[in-house]
Amino acid sequence: LGGWRSLDRWIGLGFLQIIFAVSSAIFWLLLTVKTVRRHSPLLRWMAMPLLLMILSGWSLSGIAFDDAEVAVITASSVQLKSGDGYEFETERSISATAGQTIEVIATRASWAKVRLADGSEGWLPADDLAFVCLES
Repeated sequence: LGGWRSLDRWIGLGFLQIIFAVSSAIFWLLLTVKTVRRHSPLLRWMAMPLLLMILSGWSLSGIAFDDAEVAVITASSVQLKSGDGYEFETERSISATAGQTIEVIATRASWAKVRLADGSEGWLPADDLAFVCLES
């Protein structure tokens, strides 16, 4: 079940937050209706939003928002994008970077927001990175 904690890498942090908010709102709305209309058969309808709320909340709880990760660039050249997709503008093209260590400050779906050694920030495809596990 450890994979559920990394849902933000699969579907994106923003989408995960939307799932949590919507499922939470639906659950509490159904619970309110059930409380007001005591003989309403809504209990079974509450199971799915409750399950989505629990899974997305559990996944969000595993995200370290202020802890940066370290990664190594595995591609021989990369294009630092202004956003998390190929459709965004290229901020910089960097060649011969394989093996360069960078700081990962956020992840969204299959993209990582990185900070280079010179302080510049941008987005790279996560496939161009190898995440490094540092023991503390």
